[in-house]
Amino acid sequence: MTNLFEYPIDAKQLLRKKAAVKKELLNKGSDWIEKKIAVLGGSTTNEVTAQLELFLLYNGIKPEFYQSEYGQYWQDSVFGTPQLDEFSPDAVYIHTSWRNITRFPQPDSTPKAAEQMLHEEFERLQSMWQALEERYQCLIIQNNFDRPNYRLLGNRDIWERTQRILYQ
Repeated sequence: MTNLFEYPIDAKQLLRKKAAVKKELLNKGSDWIEKKIAVLGGSTTNEVTAQLELFLLYNGIKPEFYQSEYGQYWQDSVFGTPQLDEFSPDAVYIHTSWRNITRFPQPDSTPKAAEQMLHEEFERLQSMWQALEERYQCLIIQNNFDRPNYRLLGNRDIWERTQRILYQ
């Protein structure tokens, strides 16, 4: 089982055996570090949470999870929920993708307009991080944004200034 957690990780094998691996890991240890982790997602987070649980258990951390409703990461972060407040997380993981970016530059956007969109998007995310920090005083982790699965300008996406601004 330990080789499942060594590089290179075989994600298919780990997914296929996750129930057995989890059972084995839980039976192996009793001196756990217990942590409450809120997973706030802009997409479905069940598989991410299941994988995270295995790696945490493997490293001696027994997690308890709270998962936001689909796409409610920003609202839960900024406005809070009674359930999340009661959960009182030790860490918050914000799972987002490019689909959660609110505005993208268009091909006819000026570099200044594209910079402004980037600034506004960053401020929106920063307000979320600050609200979480204020409310829970805990570790906050946000994943990197992936690139869209389409290329609006084809090969020109690489060098077009208004497109590069968001992907630097």
